Amino acid sequence: LETLHSRLDDITTDCNTESCVQRVKRELEEAIVAGFQLPEEYTKEATSCADSDGYTRRAVHEPDHGRYSVIAMIWGVGQGTSLHDHANLWCVDCVIEGKIEVVPYDLNEQKQVANDTHYLFSAGTPIYAGPGEAGALIPPFEYHTIANSLPDRKSVSMHVYGGKMEQAALYHPIEEGSPWYKKEMCKRACDS
Repeated sequence: LETLHSRLDDITTDCNTESCVQRVKRELEEAIVAGFQLPEEYTKEATSCADSDGYTRRAVHEPDHGRYSVIAMIWGVGQGTSLHDHANLWCVDCVIEGKIEVVPYDLNEQKQVANDTHYLFSAGTPIYAGPGEAGALIPPFEYHTIANSLPDRKSVSMHVYGGKMEQAALYHPIEEGSPWYKKEMCKRACDS
């Protein structure tokens, strides 16, 4: 872990968003392919302190300089996120164990309805990733869902954010089957 943290410190010292994201993505992919594993304390499923959608988030590294943070996510069978964003932070996620499904969404329109804003989203093509495969999100292209796609065991992914992600917006359908969503701000807590 210390080697990875040192490499991330170097990568994020002086670069623009696109360059940082591509270099972090390459670093994570190479580390996993070379056999990097998170210690078990970061990869076991929690029975409490899990995110509202059931999966577990664990802070792996949050350096004082604040240029990035590293979070491990443990996805049990059937667990995944709501449609969400990353509060304008870039993100690189890499699968360590199992298989993950990411569905990107496009924000097509927003409209004011009474005291609420409604958001019209359309889902893109699902992307599946296994160990050593990484994806990246750069705002404003940050709307997505992520889930464990294995029917019989957990998956583990590591996420590097361009700062400390303390909150995000969750989007919930206004009614079942509707392409229109309402936004809910939520704090992103980790089981440390």
